[in-house]
Amino acid sequence: MAEGEDAARVRWCASAPVFARTIAKDLQRRCQRILEEHGLAKMHMAFIFTLSSGGATLGDLSGRLDVDKAHVTRAVAFLAERGLARDDRESEKSRNYKVFLTAKGEAVATDLKRVMSDAFADYMRGVSDEEIRVLMSVQGRIRSNIDPDGKLGDEHRGCGF
Repeated sequence: MAEGEDAARVRWCASAPVFARTIAKDLQRRCQRILEEHGLAKMHMAFIFTLSSGGATLGDLSGRLDVDKAHVTRAVAFLAERGLARDDRESEKSRNYKVFLTAKGEAVATDLKRVMSDAFADYMRGVSDEEIRVLMSVQGRIRSNIDPDGKLGDEHRGCGF
């Protein structure tokens, strides 16, 4: 590896976490109004995005979001209390059931996705189609290095929608 390439990798390693944190904080800032309107915390966005692609069991949510089942149970109950999620249980004792977004939950998901889409349009302003293709290729390669067996699933690709 040439000396300049090595220096570029060192700079990338130092700046990549800051870059990712900057984007995450900006997205959270942009979504804050919608979250506050519904009494939600930023952590609920992951549940809303995951459920927006269809129903999921508590175990599915736990695996997809990499959080323990007790946390999933509390988050789903919180969303249900606000009328954003429901389950398909036939009785309170049912153990096997799926959770879905309600129409109100779907509307919140749509609003959040619009805000995120607008944010990414802002981020990519002035970036050429070729640069985007290169970025996507590099992103895919890094993702494969992180998750060579594909265990993280599709919801970890892109923006969650």
